[in-house]
Amino acid sequence: MSLYLKYRSITFDDIVEQDYTKSILKHQVLQAKEGESYSNYLFYGSRGIGKTSIARILARAINCLDLKDGNPCNACENCKLILDNRAIDIVEIDAASHTGIDNIREEIIGKAMYPPLQLKKKVYIIDEVHMLSLGAFNALLKIMEEPPSYLVFILATTELNKVPDTITSRCQLFNFKRITIKGIVQRLEYICKEEGFKYEIWGLEIIARIADGGMRDAVKYLDQVSILWLIDEKTVSQCLWVTSEYVIKDFIAAFESKNSTALIDLISQLQEEGVDVFVFLKEILAYIDHTLNPQNIRNLLSLAQFIKIVYDKLKYFPHPYVLLKAEVSGLSKASKTICNETLEEEQTIDNFSSTEVTTMEAPVIKVDNNDNDLNTSVGEFDDLKKRIIAHSSSASIKSIWESSCHIKSVDETTIVVQVLEKGKLILLNMPRNKQEVEQLCTDILEKKIKLEYQHIDKESFLKESLWGMY
Repeated sequence: MSLYLKYRSITFDDIVEQDYTKSILKHQVLQAKEGESYSNYLFYGSRGIGKTSIARILARAINCLDLKDGNPCNACENCKLILDNRAIDIVEIDAASHTGIDNIREEIIGKAMYPPLQLKKKVYIIDEVHMLSLGAFNALLKIMEEPPSYLVFILATTELNKVPDTITSRCQLFNFKRITIKGIVQRLEYICKEEGFKYEIWGLEIIARIADGGMRDAVKYLDQVSILWLIDEKTVSQCLWVTSEYVIKDFIAAFESKNSTALIDLISQLQEEGVDVFVFLKEILAYIDHTLNPQNIRNLLSLAQFIKIVYDKLKYFPHPYVLLKAEVSGLSKASKTICNETLEEEQTIDNFSSTEVTTMEAPVIKVDNNDNDLNTSVGEFDDLKKRIIAHSSSASIKSIWESSCHIKSVDETTIVVQVLEKGKLILLNMPRNKQEVEQLCTDILEKKIKLEYQHIDKESFLKESLWGMY
């Protein structure tokens, strides 16, 4: 027997997480014992997180003869009938294979009006209910509007948006959340101990990470790896063709340092191990999602944006690894190009300045703390520019502002900045870069400031930035 079937939950308390749903259902079952009844339920959420399991537990609980704090006892006659699949009053339907109106008429409408023969309640569990046709939904709707007191419908779906509003409005809705990595690891650890597997937490965490919130997938992966009786990081990585956390960390570090050589070496290693490119990129994004914090948000979001661009290109490229290597090799090249252009521009400005304007007075900018009005000399806000450069946390922004930016004007709400080169204009207009400088200007001038970047040619840039002339 597979681990998934062997360790499938049989009480509400066995379900990992989903605490809100479990609590409500247990209380409803206890109240129903005293005469109250609920007829229509709709469970929705991603795959493998417990929807069908809870539907089966609920079916047993509302028929149980000896409830245990809202849980089915799984020992009474009714519970045993259901567990052994001998209860004719519990009907499970896969909507994917029973989509038409004729199927609904045959399976439900024609039989539902008869009272239960063995149990207290007749229960219909319809999985992937969104697959039903419109005609089938309309047929189902009629009986769900005014169901007999002994009839209960439990619907489950992964795509709530495809279920008609006429159906959802007649059901109690329960949103099933993806299970956390911690919750999956704890369940996998329990199974390993029960089965006597040798394991390491790091190996279980890799399984939990690639399961993407689904317990069913996590147990399936564990079952696959457990044949070797050792669940560690190396075994899991090799058996499931996934990447260890160390490799992901090395890739992120090489990306942040723009070390294309190291990146290509790592990619070649993954290629030799047979790791799928798309799976690898998704694993990096999952790692980013779980490790993002205020300290690393800038670098990790930059990597996420890079992965999105590469991922879109890979879908139309015949050899993904070639394209990925080409993309990462361009990182250091682009960085060097920017640095070289910056040095050339600085040299040009330095030479021009030393020969033509050696006697000019340094321009100044003052901020009146009372009314925040700007008083400037002909040098046009050079002091503001220096303060922006000094306080910026980004080396690339410092470099671009120092060599390629000229403040043209400042009013009560807006600073107009002229930028040499369209490529650098695009970089400065990136939301995170623009917001950082706007916040700096707001702090310096003590009032809310918006930036407006404009492109300017080199000749005009040199004149305006050095002479303050138009």
